[in-house]
Amino acid sequence: MSKTTLAATTGRATGSAASRRLRAEGKIPGVLYGHGMEPVSLAIVRRDLRIALSGPAGVNTVLSLDVDGKPFNAVVKEMQRHPVKRVEVVTTPANMPAEFVVDITDMEPDTVIRLADLKLPAGVTTTGDPDMPIVTVLYSAPVEEASTDGEDAEGAADDAGE
Repeated sequence: MSKTTLAATTGRATGSAASRRLRAEGKIPGVLYGHGMEPVSLAIVRRDLRIALSGPAGVNTVLSLDVDGKPFNAVVKEMQRHPVKRVEVVTTPANMPAEFVVDITDMEPDTVIRLADLKLPAGVTTTGDPDMPIVTVLYSAPVEEASTDGEDAEGAADDAGE
């Protein structure tokens, strides 16, 4: 189990406008819940949180939050992301790609493909953090090959007809 320490600041304003301002400052709004305690509105530096959650455990990473000098162990219960704004690009309308293809064929467990690794068409550049993870492999399962032997298929059909 992975564990990362993050500094969190309390006393943030709540609401959509305040959250947008926080995000513009490079911070992520959050709420710390716990048994027997009042929920605490806090903010965490976006880059630090992104790095903490891009490890092998992903969002299952146990975060050690330093909140006003008090340590709290926490895990991400819910994470909200904009459904479209994930990989922002700068380009002309004529060069706008319909899709970004990411080849994961040779990936092994605990490997990460980052934004900087994407192969972009000519005239297209990204505006996001080059270290932002795009794909992470946590584990891989064995894949069974499909039978290509024609005799097996014919024999099964003959047996079913008898």
